[in-house]
Amino acid sequence: MNRRVLVSVLALALVMPLWAVSPNELIKGIDDQLLTGYAKPLVNGFSAGMGSGLFHTAKAHKFLGFDVGVNFMYFQVPNSDKTFSDSVRCCSLNLAHPGQLDTFRIWKPDMPTIFGETGIDSIAAPGHAVAIPPVWPGGLNLPATVFLMPQVNVGLIAGLEVSLRGLPWTFRSDRFTFYGAVLSWEPTSLLKKSPVNVAVQGAFQQLMLGDALSSSTINLNIHASAKLLFLTLYGGAGYENTAVKFNYTFNYKLPAYDVERGFYTTDEHKDINLSATADNHLRYLAGVMVELPLVMIYADANFIGRYKGVNAGIGIHLR
Repeated sequence: MNRRVLVSVLALALVMPLWAVSPNELIKGIDDQLLTGYAKPLVNGFSAGMGSGLFHTAKAHKFLGFDVGVNFMYFQVPNSDKTFSDSVRCCSLNLAHPGQLDTFRIWKPDMPTIFGETGIDSIAAPGHAVAIPPVWPGGLNLPATVFLMPQVNVGLIAGLEVSLRGLPWTFRSDRFTFYGAVLSWEPTSLLKKSPVNVAVQGAFQQLMLGDALSSSTINLNIHASAKLLFLTLYGGAGYENTAVKFNYTFNYKLPAYDVERGFYTTDEHKDINLSATADNHLRYLAGVMVELPLVMIYADANFIGRYKGVNAGIGIHLR
């Protein structure tokens, strides 16, 4: 890892709490007709991060054996998820019929998504028309999505293992929470001796961002591992689906006119209730774990759709 990448990783880790509040406020400034294009990259980024770090070996713990660790996920945001093009709705007064509004659309190419460049950009509508929204809120200017995820894995019986993960915090009155539960089964644990461990896994995870966004993710994985001295090589493939619900009040303006005031705008609002699904579904990963007495260190490369990234972790274990 070169010096520039290292500085970027450390900077992103330090601003993670800022990320917890900023998307919530930015999303509320977008009309539902533009929300999918604007926020879909956030859905994809959440999906990539939430499905990472679910395993670092296929070998199940013995009964009540456990490990406790912290995962750090870093996924590069592809350039295609930083801008999008769409038409913005505009309203103008119909002077021939007082009180009636005409609606039309203007094309806006290369608008920043929520991962795109920061900065408010006014959306100019012709004449006395008003764009909805009148200004574009810009994005977070993030090169990557970053997650920090504590996780505990506990062995049950017959190769079964249960895992719990999650991390909540509050920043500027907005709450950012994600948690999940994982059930794994290693059928090779029933064999007397196997050079390769194989396991299947199912997970359900929940994420909430302020009061505007909530999501749920289902993961189904199959993975294998083999131990060579103190090294464990592991890899796997999985299917995942992330569904996101946006629920918030959108405030906007409409044009109006009277003789005394001339042209002016009125404050309006509407309730937004929209669902979206991540584009990411198939995941492939490969990694290595170093097992020392009581300590484990691991890292794996993940490939899921257009998103590519790394999960790394450290923890203590007692098998």
